Amino acid sequence: MSFFEDFRNRAVEPTLLCSENAVELYQFLRYRYFCSGAHIVQGAVDTQAPAKVQSPVVAAMLASVHLKQPLTTVLNLGLGCGAIERYLHASHPALSVVTVDNSIDMITLCAKAGLLPEGCSPILSDAADYLEHTTARFDAVFCDLAIGGQQPDMLRSEGFYRGCMKRMNSGSVLTINILCDDNQGLREVCLAARRVFAWTALVEVPGFDNIVLFAASSPPAITIGEHACHYADDADSAKILSRVRILP
Repeated sequence: MSFFEDFRNRAVEPTLLCSENAVELYQFLRYRYFCSGAHIVQGAVDTQAPAKVQSPVVAAMLASVHLKQPLTTVLNLGLGCGAIERYLHASHPALSVVTVDNSIDMITLCAKAGLLPEGCSPILSDAADYLEHTTARFDAVFCDLAIGGQQPDMLRSEGFYRGCMKRMNSGSVLTINILCDDNQGLREVCLAARRVFAWTALVEVPGFDNIVLFAASSPPAITIGEHACHYADDADSAKILSRVRILP
């Protein structure tokens, strides 16, 4: 069972542990989770297995680590509950991970709750501003900027994707969580990315109104889609990559 399965079938109510303005941290069974906005779950952690990813959306995003090997540097735009940081710290301890988030409340609560792995010090900044001013380059870029169920307008901007490309090494993959309220919104995000990146692909997240977008300057070195199981080194990622649909 995962947090979302247990939470949907809950027989006990969660307990509010603490809050920072609009962001709240709850305890539910062995899990801790964040809410913001209209009581929308922003992320969850299993306190008995902190590195285990609870969100199917985050799991779909992390499948992209197989699309470029080896990885040495990663940029994560959007801290959430620190799931990507904890997973990468446990599975790729030599990785250098830079995390950027514009919410001091989320950063503060993650630190208070002990959810940040050793060495993780998130940078308080707007994602676009960071991309504009940094000189660092990365082997992978993750982007999950939705807050309270609202997706930022920058994901529809060609300029945002150009900013990402400037910070990506050869062969790097950009991975974005898209909230799909309607087909028009999804189309606008995909078109903006497609104008900048020669290779784009999508994977749906069953049971969620999310689609994960992968984008790169050229096709990954490995084959994805129906043959992904021959390349991914874990079964869950293989299943996710087998559902990837490459955009024309």
